[in-house]
Amino acid sequence: MFKKSLFLLVILSCFSISMFAQNEVPKVPTDHEPSPAFPYGRLNPKAPPETKQFSFMIGEFDCVDQIINPQTGKWVKFPAIWNAKYFLNGHGIQDQYWSPRFSTSNIRVFDTKEKKWKITFFQMPGYNSGVWSGMKEGENLVMRQGNDEQGSRLTFSGITKDGFEWVGESMRKGKANTFWKSSCKRRR
Repeated sequence: MFKKSLFLLVILSCFSISMFAQNEVPKVPTDHEPSPAFPYGRLNPKAPPETKQFSFMIGEFDCVDQIINPQTGKWVKFPAIWNAKYFLNGHGIQDQYWSPRFSTSNIRVFDTKEKKWKITFFQMPGYNSGVWSGMKEGENLVMRQGNDEQGSRLTFSGITKDGFEWVGESMRKGKANTFWKSSCKRRR
């Protein structure tokens, strides 16, 4: 009887240890998310290397924007703020943009299968959203909806540690018509 009880106790102990090990809560990977020590998060070393291409946006920027007024055809100038941080535990970049006219948020992730950036944007007020895709072309990052015959193109250029330029163009029969320009300088 003692041997049976001892055997049962050993079996139950092993089962309990096994159950405890299986029920341990794994560590949630958030060490590359924004935190007090890293307010804009950090690039995850396991992220696609192309993720570094948009690292210039990480931080806070003051921008001067210009948009074509469709009624007058004249450029309208206004201030904007553009901020970006790493998210998805350092695998993607989320940026936000505020101006007196509207606000936007973008999610930037590099698609390793298609070898392209996928950018989903949201705009308020007057809800608007869409997906852009693109890649680095020379020193610029070029994102498209549609193609250069019929669509839109966004180009990030003049990229330095201190800021960047941005141009939005509508494409008609291969001809680019600029409708938006932005010049952004990093806050100190």
